[in-house]
Amino acid sequence: MLSFTHHTSPESYLKDYPPSAITPLPASEWQRLQPDRHFIAHGRNGVEARCSVWRESLPPDTIGQPAAIGHFLSTDAQTGSQLLDAVADWLRDQKTTHAIGPIDANTWNRYRLVTSRGTRPPFILEPWTDPSAPAAWEGAGFRPLAEFHSGSFPPQIDDDPRLKRMLQRWETIGLRIRNLDLNDFSAELQRIHAVSLKSFAGNFLYTPVSVETFTQMYQPIRDKIVPRFTWIAETDAQTAGYLFALPDYLQLEREGKVDAVVIKTLAIVPDRAFAGLGQWLTRLAHRAAHQEGYQTVIHALMHSGSRIKHFGRSEMDVFRRYTLYQRIL
Repeated sequence: MLSFTHHTSPESYLKDYPPSAITPLPASEWQRLQPDRHFIAHGRNGVEARCSVWRESLPPDTIGQPAAIGHFLSTDAQTGSQLLDAVADWLRDQKTTHAIGPIDANTWNRYRLVTSRGTRPPFILEPWTDPSAPAAWEGAGFRPLAEFHSGSFPPQIDDDPRLKRMLQRWETIGLRIRNLDLNDFSAELQRIHAVSLKSFAGNFLYTPVSVETFTQMYQPIRDKIVPRFTWIAETDAQTAGYLFALPDYLQLEREGKVDAVVIKTLAIVPDRAFAGLGQWLTRLAHRAAHQEGYQTVIHALMHSGSRIKHFGRSEMDVFRRYTLYQRIL
């Protein structure tokens, strides 16, 4: 028999935390994302599931104000479902219309479940989740809200005749494309942040984030960034776009070598003057991967239906799928 508690501070849930298979949510993670409640399922084996709730971290939609449920861990699907049911009951008492998850506060942080694992091991910065998690969410009445995928190509290096005209057009407006300067990292992050706010403003579940928070997200991986695989496009007036990629260091840890580059983020300012810029930056990433001897380029965590599936001459190998869930309360 499970019992459930919910907490409003890390001091509360960490006090007398019993030896358990479920590790406690670090106090630093609580302080970083400030959930409204942290829920714990207690059983015979100590803590058997946990999650956090944010009631207003996501934008309102046509149904109402969704709550976000994240920081989810469970020993098994049945226990996870019971915890999510208890959270749903609490949210219903708070007059919440619906809940979305798993999502740690908003889409700038970890979200989605791996729902089709394939055979490829996890790659760097991939949100890897337990195989039992989808059954836990579905068992609690959550249904798919959005689908995502990751896929790979061999480096695509064939020329596209349309790009020559684009390059000529960008030259007339003074557009320059360069690699990221790690010696000016803080200023570079401010430029990238400004592009991200404009580029992602119309995206699914978009919420703005401060430049300070954005900087904190990227500082921990500074030493892993390879400027050769990150591009910034700019004019004298503004930063127009960027592409962020890096070698798959998880493969390096597993195998002692790495042959894949992961394209993590592509963002372009919505302006007709920059039409085609995303395709050109993607092509630059593929060319750099080829020149450096990499065999694979991974396009990570794309929303279902992304046109990048047909980039270049090869068909993308979609090797992983992810799902974000919703429950009407």
